[in-house]
Amino acid sequence: FFLEEKCTMSAWGSSGAAKSCNTLLTRVERNDPQLKELIILPTKTFGGAELERLASALSQNTNLISISASGHFLPLSSLRTLSQVLKHDAHIKQLAIGDNNLGDEGVAALGGFHDLEKLDLAYKNLGTEGMRFLGAFTGIGGRHLTDLNLARNPKIGDEGLKVFYNGTKSLSGIVLPNLRTFDLSECQIGVEGLKALQKFLVQSSLTNLSLASNPLGPSSCVPLASLFTTAQKIQFISLASCEVGDEGVITLSKNTSQLRQLDLSNNQIGHIGAKALAIALRENWKELLVLRIANNPLGSDGVREISSAINGFEELDLSQTSCGVAGAKSTLLRGIRTLRLFNNQLGSNGFLEIAKLLPKTNIVELDLGGNKANADSMMELLRSLLDVKETSLKVLIIGANQTSMEVEYLVEKVKEIHPTLDVARDKPKEKSNNL
Repeated sequence: FFLEEKCTMSAWGSSGAAKSCNTLLTRVERNDPQLKELIILPTKTFGGAELERLASALSQNTNLISISASGHFLPLSSLRTLSQVLKHDAHIKQLAIGDNNLGDEGVAALGGFHDLEKLDLAYKNLGTEGMRFLGAFTGIGGRHLTDLNLARNPKIGDEGLKVFYNGTKSLSGIVLPNLRTFDLSECQIGVEGLKALQKFLVQSSLTNLSLASNPLGPSSCVPLASLFTTAQKIQFISLASCEVGDEGVITLSKNTSQLRQLDLSNNQIGHIGAKALAIALRENWKELLVLRIANNPLGSDGVREISSAINGFEELDLSQTSCGVAGAKSTLLRGIRTLRLFNNQLGSNGFLEIAKLLPKTNIVELDLGGNKANADSMMELLRSLLDVKETSLKVLIIGANQTSMEVEYLVEKVKEIHPTLDVARDKPKEKSNNL
């Protein structure tokens, strides 16, 4: 969440085993020009006294732009001290602080989040009142906020999302105008919360939204489908583990969308839902480039329905979908750059069939891990790459299948011919006698 390319150095402490933060805080006090990000791991001793010292040092520091100190209990008085410093020293752009005891009072103590660009309040025990404070504060000082992480706060619920929206819109006409990424995973959001979110999104510039692990269910897909249509700037939505089911997918698929990435993993989607997805890919979701639909009982027929609707894709995740050998084969020549077929019980026969097609594909990353293939079929897969001078493949994952010294020997031979190819596999434990 906080590792950005503009930050030239992250400080994890002079020793991972040391408990003291003295070295870190001294560097902040000295305005170390190499220290752009301050990352204080939960293993460090960082309480009220250390936060007060940090707050004092920030008033003289002009280089630090990011503070990550999650997992530490911090008293309200020290949080208020930090808030006062941030109010007057706007060079801190990224903040993650406190532990699951932070709660609503902690959010109130932190105050206005002045000029922050990224705020991480995941797993902080926020509830309705905390969301009310957060909405009011960001309504005043949230004009620069681009990333807001509220994941794993189940007390937020629908009511929390509604009061947050009301707070952000109360003092300005535009709600968080620069917000791009919003994570609401595991926040117990349902239909009413989605309605508030829809109002929020109509006015926002949001591009990435995570609603993963919320008990949405099929009934929530009506406002979700409307959201797909009205929030034209959104490019990625995660609905993983949201109990969507076939019925929900059918509802979603009827609406047009400009989405580029969609995560529907772990939603009990079967063949019927797969057929609806295929229709949507052909007719309504023509901009989609990434589809993650792992851990759904699609079956071979369902996977073939989806693959038939794809012609050029950045990523398709079909891990643990019971795709079968026929389903796996149907995906190989569809112009997919990253294809994940992990844990589909493809077995040795599946690997032999894939070996026939692998040299003809344009796949860049292929995950075949955990498919219970034997060593002979693994060798045949690798031999298929020995027979071609060039391959688009850069990453081949074959771990959690049977291996041998012969497999390892062929891996090295493949890498000699294709030096840019990375083969992720299990190393053999014992030397084979058959080499």
